[in-house]
This record gives sequence, structure tokens and C-alpha cells, in this order.
Amino acid sequence: MCGLTFDDIVGLLSKIKVGQPDECWLWHGGKNGDGYGYFKRKRVHRLVYGLCHGPPRKLILHRCGNRRCCNPGHLYDGTHLDNIKDMSKHGTHDGLRRKGERHPLSILTEEQVKEIRESSEKGTVLAERYGIAQSTVSSIRHHGRWKHV
Repeated sequence: MCGLTFDDIVGLLSKIKVGQPDECWLWHGGKNGDGYGYFKRKRVHRLVYGLCHGPPRKLILHRCGNRRCCNPGHLYDGTHLDNIKDMSKHGTHDGLRRKGERHPLSILTEEQVKEIRESSEKGTVLAERYGIAQSTVSSIRHHGRWKHV
């Protein structure tokens, strides 16, 4: 199921703290930048849904709004519109608040972005200094990225 071996399934389940049927069963393994559990490069809640309910047809959503929850009773197969409604209901749509430094995958600070824009050094030099791609330096300088700074 879902490309998992028996040992994979045992490993997956060992990282879920199972509680009462009505409680959230929390994932205690690796997560991505948005807080969703990942196992073998797949979202955990999709894997759990697939193991308990069969292959998902669309998006797997959380009735509880908890991204770490793996309780099969809290998961359901829904549409993009259902997902938007759920995010609004649970207050989990946080894209507007996750710009710049607040984004979990951000490498730079706002101060570093200002330094890049003010610098006359070559993009390759700045890219190496800050551990980013030269195209990112160019995009920052042309206000394609970090527009809010």
C-alpha cells in the first residue's frame, strides 16, 4: 500500500502517539516547513488515510485542523474548495503571515536582503557569502523576491 513495506508501516506507526478514538493522534517524526509529518518523502496523514480507507482520490483533510494529527477518524478525502473552507474554519491558512524571515524555509534575514540590495559586489560573490543561488541574488535586487522589504 502506498509503496510501503511491512517494515515501513511498522516504522510509520511507531512515530504516532495513538490516543482515544476522538483525540488527535500526533505524529512524532519528521515534519516539513509547514508542519505536516513526512515519512519516506510522503505526507504522513495521506499514508495513514491510505492504509485505513484505501487510496485517496483527492486531498486528505483534517476535521480537527491539526496538521500533526494522524487519527484516521479525523481524516477525510476532500476537494480544494473543502480545503479552503477548512483552513478558514480552523485558522490554519497562514500564507500572508509567512513572508521573509517568518517563513520556515527562509535562509536570509531582512537585514541581509537590504545588504544584498545595497551592495555593489557581483552576484556570484554575494550568493556564495549568503549560501544562496546567484539567481536569488538577482531576484532580490530586482524586487522579484522579498518585495515587502
